[in-house]
Amino acid sequence: MITNFEELTFALTQDEKKAIKLIIAILKKTSKENAIKSNELIGMINSKLKPKEGKELNGVRLRKAVNYIRSKSMLAIIATSKGYYSTTDANEVKRQIKSLNERAEAIKNSAIGLTNFL
Repeated sequence: MITNFEELTFALTQDEKKAIKLIIAILKKTSKENAIKSNELIGMINSKLKPKEGKELNGVRLRKAVNYIRSKSMLAIIATSKGYYSTTDANEVKRQIKSLNERAEAIKNSAIGLTNFL
């Protein structure tokens, strides 16, 4: 869990873990040329799994699931402004790693900047 976001970043539920297989199956069929936007992916998953009211997958939980898939090396998922897709291209994976590291560095710099207020 992430402090101040506990209600959104809790561990994956059993239903969300079931969705992992579906996310992987859908994204395995994608490429850079047919990336899928998060809202479309969420709609496909919720339509297929038919979760109970209030238990639908949302953007935050999709990102949590994608993080899980990447962290467990289950599928090389790329995220761009055009959507999500999977790849086996090492250069695309390297660019995604660079993007993730740049975002992590930006967040770290924000935290460092806030220490001036202590």
